[in-house]
Amino acid sequence: MDNRQFGESYRPLSEKKPPSNPERREVLEAPRKWMHFFGETMQNYLVGKQPPDINDFMTKIGEYYDWSHTFLDSSMQTAQHIDDPLSESDIMNEFTFHQINGPVAYLWSSLLYSKHNIFPPDQIADMQAELAVSMAQPSRRLKILDQNRTITTNKEYSRLKGGASEVDGMIALMELMKKYPHVIVLPAPEIFEHNKRSSDRSADLLVIDTVDRQVIGAQIKTNTVDIFKKAVDPLDINAIPPKKEKPFDTNYVIVIDSAYELGNTVFSPRSREARESLPGQIAMGLLSTRPVNKPPVAVPRLHYLKSRQIAVELSRGRKSFLGQAVHHLEERIMPKLEKEGDADQQTA
Repeated sequence: MDNRQFGESYRPLSEKKPPSNPERREVLEAPRKWMHFFGETMQNYLVGKQPPDINDFMTKIGEYYDWSHTFLDSSMQTAQHIDDPLSESDIMNEFTFHQINGPVAYLWSSLLYSKHNIFPPDQIADMQAELAVSMAQPSRRLKILDQNRTITTNKEYSRLKGGASEVDGMIALMELMKKYPHVIVLPAPEIFEHNKRSSDRSADLLVIDTVDRQVIGAQIKTNTVDIFKKAVDPLDINAIPPKKEKPFDTNYVIVIDSAYELGNTVFSPRSREARESLPGQIAMGLLSTRPVNKPPVAVPRLHYLKSRQIAVELSRGRKSFLGQAVHHLEERIMPKLEKEGDADQQTA
């Protein structure tokens, strides 16, 4: 879809009222400030407004990068331990964007000031690896919760699965950037994700063609079916009919099933004849195969080695579907980035 049409269809959100609780207000001030900054930046870009001065913008990105790498994790921990702690859903809504955006923050400069992604494949791989590192401890925790079947309905379990699904989707879609320099993938700011006025167009990620100025949103679902037959290939999404869920406007958003389309399934502990969804496998598979001596630039070596060891343990005996998933997503997404005239010519 054309950038302007896409951007204008999402109405700006009302400014959130600061929490009355001083501890909540303190812990949410920075993430909300930065969420507003990136939401405004993305909408201004999509509707064709002149970008800010590049030096001013890069200074801002540097400040954000430092904040996300220094204070984001501690802010999330603090939010869960104050006198009036945030709920699991609030934590996901307030912080997941920044968990994904922090490692890829400098991609925003490519979006605003270049018609092509200026980062070579090895630097994109570095960003992917940093995202994977951030998922090591959550994936380990997710496996522990998954094995304890009496508590898999708790809200922490749901939050971890949702966050891991989005990171896996981001890692997979970033592979397209290595092949198509004019394509940039970024997490969707709140205006595009949690906007009640356009809930049928809710997007977790945005895939943007910077040359033809086209965009499509991606909504990452942990799974669109409850349980999977053993014989079904995880990437055969047509094998089982999906659950009845609220429909999305496919002109704006494609729904990506983390279980089927990213291969995030494991055998059910209740039956060896069935599979269940368990996201995080894309991230852990990627991290487990990265060289020991190649930590991402922003990740301390010891933290990288510990995270990689977790990934190796979690990936043991599992097949990675990343290559197949990327090929499948490419076939779904790239046609959505074609101009209407180009698409008509191909079908003529």
